[in-house]
Amino acid sequence: MSETSEMLDQALAAILTRSGSGPAQRGAPWPQATWSAVEASGFAYLDLDEHGIGLEEAVRIAICVGRHAVAIPLVETAGLVSWLLARSGLQRPEGLTLSAVSHPLDDLRVTPLPGGDAEVSGTLHRVPWGRRAEHLMAVADFGGTPRTVLLPRPAEVRAGENLAGEPRDTVLFDRQRLPAAAIAQGAGPSPTELRARGVLLRAASAAGAMQRVLAVVVAYADTREQFGKPIRTFQAVQHHMVDVAEAAAATMLAVNAAVLADPGERLLAAASAGVTAKEDTRRLNRSAHQVLGAIGVTGEHELPAFTTRLWSWQAEFGSSRDWSVFIGRAALNKSLPSLWSLISSTEEAHAGRALGEAVPW
Repeated sequence: MSETSEMLDQALAAILTRSGSGPAQRGAPWPQATWSAVEASGFAYLDLDEHGIGLEEAVRIAICVGRHAVAIPLVETAGLVSWLLARSGLQRPEGLTLSAVSHPLDDLRVTPLPGGDAEVSGTLHRVPWGRRAEHLMAVADFGGTPRTVLLPRPAEVRAGENLAGEPRDTVLFDRQRLPAAAIAQGAGPSPTELRARGVLLRAASAAGAMQRVLAVVVAYADTREQFGKPIRTFQAVQHHMVDVAEAAAATMLAVNAAVLADPGERLLAAASAGVTAKEDTRRLNRSAHQVLGAIGVTGEHELPAFTTRLWSWQAEFGSSRDWSVFIGRAALNKSLPSLWSLISSTEEAHAGRALGEAVPW
């Protein structure tokens, strides 16, 4: 961890602690005090043009959000909106600006109008905190080219939520005017690039949540007694504790590997981190709840705040199967000498032939 990202992690953790933002249980109200504190501190939107601020810092923020199970759209603003703004050159307007998650059912149509303006219609699905957004950033087809667009407040919002109770809303646009200044002039990231960055940030949040689950499991196994001794002394419980520890370590390792990957290898590394987090979530959640038993599913305990988020995040930015297929196609690319070359080579040319141009993250 760089000095900058370590300072960001510590500062954000202190803000979340001071604001009284404990693990958010299902049905908890919008934590306005927490969001105001985060926004006032400058964490909500990162300046990616500033020296020392980049992917690693966005990932560390996502880890911290997961570790605290805080119900605010900080990953979306700091990790995705900031990136889209930096790449597009668009100016962020006043008010809460969020990002669409590039859902496979999205149907966003941007029609150019005379004079440079455009008209937007269509539907975006499962938008995090969409009901609170004053503006949304998305990637839309614009004459056959992906363009980043800054969308106005939607005409209609259909409220939804994930298993943890976090808003995941369907937003609809109906022939709304889009000024030329809200449309990026150059080509934006492809939907695959957007989903890859999103799945990496979700994996980072999962890694943070897994760290906290591991701490909860270890503390409970140390203090809960059965037959006059701590349950951590029983072999069956130890097996479950090892499963939790392995899942947490593997996910964090995959996330760190993606951060350290060469730009030409980053899509593949992000896909690998996403698959690792999604697959290991199942193992970790199962074993954590086995150790804690009935107490671990009650509203009074903090564990469900983490495990329900982990379950929910599995479905976002592409499934485990989607990214496994992506990795498989890269591995089978006939321009590569062999599968072993893809896995072991440090030559950027190999990754570039398999995955396209380097991703400017």
